[in-house]
Amino acid sequence: LPCSPAPLLPLAPVGTSPVDSAPEWIKAVLQTSAQNYDKNTPFVVLLDERVTTVKDDGKAETRSRYILRVHNQEGRVAGRREIFYDSQTKISDLAAWHIRADDKVFKLGSRNAIEESIADDLYSDIRSKVMRFREVDIGSVVAFEWVRKEKPLVNQDYHFFQTRSPVLASRYRLNLPAGWKVESFVFNHAPIAPVVDGSSYTWELQNLPPLKEESRMPDIAGLSPFVAVSYSPAGGRAAERSVASWQDVSRWAEDLMERRIRAEEPIEAKAKELTAGIASDIEKVRAISRWVQRSIRYVSIQLGAIGGYRPNPADVVLKKGYGDCKDKSALMQAMLRAVNVESHIVLVFSGDPGRVRPAWPSPLQFNHAIIAIAFESGEPGTTEDSRFNSLLFFDPTDSITPLGDLPFYLQGSYGLVVNGDSGGLVQLPIRPETANHARREVAVKVEETGDIVATVREVATGQLASAARRSISRSSAEEYAREIGARVASDIPGAVISDLKINRDADLEAPLTIEYTVKARRYANRLGKLLVLRPVLLWVQNHPVFTQAEREHPVSFEMRSVKEDFITIELPRGFRVDEMPRGAGLNTAFGEFTLTYEVNEREKKEIFVAVRRRMVINERVVPASGYGEVKQFFDLAQTASQSIMVLMSR
Repeated sequence: LPCSPAPLLPLAPVGTSPVDSAPEWIKAVLQTSAQNYDKNTPFVVLLDERVTTVKDDGKAETRSRYILRVHNQEGRVAGRREIFYDSQTKISDLAAWHIRADDKVFKLGSRNAIEESIADDLYSDIRSKVMRFREVDIGSVVAFEWVRKEKPLVNQDYHFFQTRSPVLASRYRLNLPAGWKVESFVFNHAPIAPVVDGSSYTWELQNLPPLKEESRMPDIAGLSPFVAVSYSPAGGRAAERSVASWQDVSRWAEDLMERRIRAEEPIEAKAKELTAGIASDIEKVRAISRWVQRSIRYVSIQLGAIGGYRPNPADVVLKKGYGDCKDKSALMQAMLRAVNVESHIVLVFSGDPGRVRPAWPSPLQFNHAIIAIAFESGEPGTTEDSRFNSLLFFDPTDSITPLGDLPFYLQGSYGLVVNGDSGGLVQLPIRPETANHARREVAVKVEETGDIVATVREVATGQLASAARRSISRSSAEEYAREIGARVASDIPGAVISDLKINRDADLEAPLTIEYTVKARRYANRLGKLLVLRPVLLWVQNHPVFTQAEREHPVSFEMRSVKEDFITIELPRGFRVDEMPRGAGLNTAFGEFTLTYEVNEREKKEIFVAVRRRMVINERVVPASGYGEVKQFFDLAQTASQSIMVLMSR
């Protein structure tokens, strides 16, 4: 929300002048010849430049310059630029230029910027300055410039050379005091040797093609080339912020966190209350984890750069009843200490399991905190690591995922176990496909008219259950019933559901069950003596669709999983199967699909058709070279699931 409505009016262009009045750095860029790109390219970045100058005391000043040319109507959004900062950061020299196709120039200055805050956070000192031109059109060039002054948390920085759009030139320059050392790491690209001029280091890439948007592609940050740097002086106060190993990062994080994790008397009392009469450590952990998960409300709190890592005191979090990820993890650690169970805070990146790069030891790679509980011997769900005891990872901010499991977006990612000199980077476990299981049992009765009545029972475990519980928790009973009704109607036109039952109050470690009845008129088409119907009633459209012949990026699945359908179709009395679909099956390196049919005749001449469908995904990422097999796999699943069965009256 805007902090004040007063600055709204200056969003209109301020002043006009010919292109010769633009700054020299803009005119120099405009003289470069732009390449031709596909008409679907919204805009082209002509220059993305950051120049960071570090002073002897470790403070840094970064001047950013960003120029782009609009190619189509979608690219008009580039007329807006948002620059984030906090109480420990100062933004100055903010300016923007809009150069129209007719060479007229419009300029905005710092006084034209709109101040905004982060609306989703309970407490936050993160703000942004927004510069915006309303009249940007095809052929327009928009340029932005600003300076950021800050005292970095650590002597490190990084620069993404590209987001998604094509880039003509992107460079990062680091100016250091004489005698300082620098080490660089380049990811998602071949190594880039910096151009060195004294104590100035420059990394540059040119003519980067657009990163094509494809369905189920990895996060864009996992594809975009970027450079990460670590720098350090020979000595002095600034050297205290230098990190060269994951143990350095562990010590740095522990210094910030440890004093906030003391088990004060109220914490001890609550922990012992929750674990009264419990003998085993794992059951103590289960009792405390459930309470922290459910009773301490998660809120987003962002107070300065250091506030992203330093938790509030655990006793304060207990008293207030809310906190962010590091607060909830620190409170749980304090409660576990009170009952003599060892644990560690773990720094992770939430949202992209491939984001953290082990080659670059840096706290700047993390945005989330969870906890690892240490056991002397392996417990179900633990990870063995020679540097630690058996570790059981748990995210206390996720109210849906039980102890022993992890949200799918954390599984397989790297996390830093914070434990002073003994800390280190570990890879979080990936649950096998059998842990994420969905089983749908459907009993269908077909009438002579083509009407059907079906009873459905869905049972889900693991992260498939968590995803469903998350959807259920966000909706009222009526809203979720409508959601299921819409999902069923997408497969069975005109379907009406009733008798919806969900075990909402079951323990998180128990399977989630959903039961309902489906009624639909004329699902089967009556053609004289024939009834024509699709035997696979549900989950027909719920497959990834891959239409392009070739692909540039890997295919990314959220999780390993097993999904099964067991469908029993009771034919109308006096009808028999005249034409049965052919079964289908395909085994690949990443998954398995099977679809089978069987006719069973019971006493009293009742005929049933049993349909079995099973899809297994056992690899979460398939390289682009395997795309042909992925497309074949899901094309087969889609086509086979739409096959038709014909019944004939006798």
